[in-house]
Amino acid sequence: MENKEKPTWLQILEAESWQAEMLISGVAIYGSLMLPDLIRDLIDKALLWLPEEALDISYFIFWYLTICSSALILSFILHFVLRALWIGMIGLVSVFPEGINRNTDYHSEHFLAQLFEEFPDINNFNQRLDDFCSLIFGTTFGVVMMLGSISLLLTINLLLSVLLSSFLPVPVIIIFSCLMFVLLVPMLFSGVLNSKGLRDKEWVKRIHFTMAVKVFGRLVYNVFYEPGYYILYTLLTNSKRTKIGIWGLLGFFTIMLVSVPIFINSNVMQLYQNNFFKVGEADDRLAVVNYDDQRPSDRAILAPLLPSDIISGAVLKVFIPMSRREKVLVNTYCEAYQKDESLSRLENSRRSKNHIKDCRARYYEIYINDTRYEELDFFRYTHPNAGEEGLILYIPTTDFKDGINRLRIVHLYTNEEGEKKESLIPFWFAKKELE
Repeated sequence: MENKEKPTWLQILEAESWQAEMLISGVAIYGSLMLPDLIRDLIDKALLWLPEEALDISYFIFWYLTICSSALILSFILHFVLRALWIGMIGLVSVFPEGINRNTDYHSEHFLAQLFEEFPDINNFNQRLDDFCSLIFGTTFGVVMMLGSISLLLTINLLLSVLLSSFLPVPVIIIFSCLMFVLLVPMLFSGVLNSKGLRDKEWVKRIHFTMAVKVFGRLVYNVFYEPGYYILYTLLTNSKRTKIGIWGLLGFFTIMLVSVPIFINSNVMQLYQNNFFKVGEADDRLAVVNYDDQRPSDRAILAPLLPSDIISGAVLKVFIPMSRREKVLVNTYCEAYQKDESLSRLENSRRSKNHIKDCRARYYEIYINDTRYEELDFFRYTHPNAGEEGLILYIPTTDFKDGINRLRIVHLYTNEEGEKKESLIPFWFAKKELE
């Protein structure tokens, strides 16, 4: 096929594409720097609303999302810096068109000869820098589209698995694994068909492209199908495999280094049950997430909450959030309310709701220091922070001691070893309000 000559307007646009690149990079840097906070909020939402068996899968989805955001941040900042350097170099050449002046006595002839051998042409350098900036810009979108598409595919499969598990007596992880197996088989098979011993056979020619690109490609790239393949195969067909591999590994490890602090700053490790248990077990430090006047206002409430680390007055108010992973266990633990036909519809409705509330209250054991409080009233409550569902209880401070006290909440939620989860929250009690 003959290459069509590019129209003049397209050649002009390509020559001046750096202007659009700089504008988009500036906006993209601002937007991409907001992505870690968005991912952190999504992790908090997952901890609140997803069932236990879906959380392990979510961990890998959030890794993908974090890698995407890190790739965007690094690439757009690098592109912006290098493109700004290129603009500076172009400006320098406009003042000194010949670049380095050969007619100078600044150095010896021998030194200048080696200098011009090492740096022969400033215009050639500017051209290579221009090409590299454009390559970064295009490759970034290609990588992010691929990772983002995979994340979207994983998310859809996870939500579908959770939905199907509510109708089928099959765990979420089994359904999810089956769906992913169905999707991954064509990819693995396509790799086999692309081997030199098979790819030129007639039966392979009939099915290979349709299966690998039209079917699997559309599933993986979904909305990014066309631009994704243009970028992917433009890079693959114009670059050496060794060079792609080296740059790919270098970029991967750099992105991973940037991703780690983003992950550490989130609650992603709580997606794993063992880490969920460890949170709140120690009382040798004050965790700001346990005190309403200190907790970050832009984060979901995932731990029991006191008004402050300093308590005074006759009553201690405690909010206990109840995530989906625990709510499923509570609903299994609680027996269904038996309707009393002798009572009115309204009274049955009230008793049914109180039955659920009282059952959830039995799910917790409440201690102040070594004293267990068994006769406490619990109230269902939706916290206005981010709509977190849970229970509120009021503990009389009559038996509190002056100074440091410890609230201990024992959950019926157990790990694989049968250990119950505990939340320990230290606080200072003053019978008289501190001024």
